[in-house]
Amino acid sequence: MALTNFPGTVSRKKMGRPPLKVRETKVRLTEEQRRAIEELVGQNRMSAFIREAIDAEIIRRRQELGLSAATDTVQVRAAVLAWEAMTPEARQSWIAAVEADKSDDA
Repeated sequence: MALTNFPGTVSRKKMGRPPLKVRETKVRLTEEQRRAIEELVGQNRMSAFIREAIDAEIIRRRQELGLSAATDTVQVRAAVLAWEAMTPEARQSWIAAVEADKSDDA
């Protein structure tokens, strides 16, 4: 019997975080681009920043071409990115505008 194969110690359950369902793609960035991204989001959030920027650009280009909206996932990510970029005052204005539209519809 192997030292690590005792009854009750073998588990098929995977450990760690769930998979991101992404495929690795090599992207070449200049040092200036890397520094600018790191200044904005930190070194450990670079991949997420690049994915969010790509999602926003996909939506922009599809709209520019007059195509239908992108997938729901891309739209949600872009909305979150836009919300996070808003100042607190801009968020309050947006909320007020949505509430005004709701009262107009009623």
